[in-house]
Amino acid sequence: MLFGWDTGLIGGVLSMTAFQKSFNLGNSKSAAYANLSGNIVSVLQAGCFFGAMSSFYLSDKLGRKRALILADIIFLIGSVIQTTCGINTTSLGQLYAGRVIGGFGVGLISAVVPTYIGENANKEIRGRCIGTMQLFNVTGIMLSYFVNYGVNLNIPGDSAKKWRIPFALQMLPGVLLLVGIVFQNESPRWLVEKNRHAEARSALARVRSKSWEDPSVVQELDEIIEDFMGHEKMSLKAQLKAACESKRMFYQCSMAVILMFWQQWTGTNSINYYSPQIFASIGLKGTSAGLFATGIYGVVKVVLTSLGLMFMTEQ
Repeated sequence: MLFGWDTGLIGGVLSMTAFQKSFNLGNSKSAAYANLSGNIVSVLQAGCFFGAMSSFYLSDKLGRKRALILADIIFLIGSVIQTTCGINTTSLGQLYAGRVIGGFGVGLISAVVPTYIGENANKEIRGRCIGTMQLFNVTGIMLSYFVNYGVNLNIPGDSAKKWRIPFALQMLPGVLLLVGIVFQNESPRWLVEKNRHAEARSALARVRSKSWEDPSVVQELDEIIEDFMGHEKMSLKAQLKAACESKRMFYQCSMAVILMFWQQWTGTNSINYYSPQIFASIGLKGTSAGLFATGIYGVVKVVLTSLGLMFMTEQ
């Protein structure tokens, strides 16, 4: 939800005259403003890139749970920086810094969460559990759209509260994640990788709601250990080769990569970021009308993602 909220709020904020006046951005239809808007949007992606890249090291070194806690704290710091920008200054430097820092946290979370879910969930529901990540993502987008619409509609004039409130409210899912993850167990697989088998057995029993002596828990732990030992002896090149040995395995691996590649090329993220401006360009007059249409677009995303989870995930 953090990524979705960060993605959805910025387009609405950029379209608000209150934001433009707070930073003396001038004509919102000028080429200079368009370039500036692109910079404000893209610095988040830059932070996400480095956050995702760091996940290889941090999630292995710290563990999935502590990596998520660290990422969430970084995100909250970035959110505070964004919320407090523009005080006694019209410089965008603080906003850029907050977007990069927050983006780093979001990128790290986005990379670690699927791994954490996959290593904890039963195989019978693993796909659906990982799929809920996208559901929460689009839910965050939708909520941020309606927050933008609500503050623009109910706060009069060009008060800075109009754009500060959306930035501040993005901390809410961050706080909920931080509180929730503290009470969760570490990934059993990561514990096995660190040769902490007793802790792995305890974590596995907890997440399966069974006794640590239950035969199914013992069997699953043995399977995790066996799988890890097999991969530990293989080089990265050998693992990649194994992934392509059979047609079925190659199809499964390549299809996931191809789908994500083309999903990005559809331009969906551009629509997510700039939907208020897009709706304005096709004839919806007024900031509130554009923000409301954007909210409806968010509802459609949530409904269709929910249908996908219901009918396609475990097939």
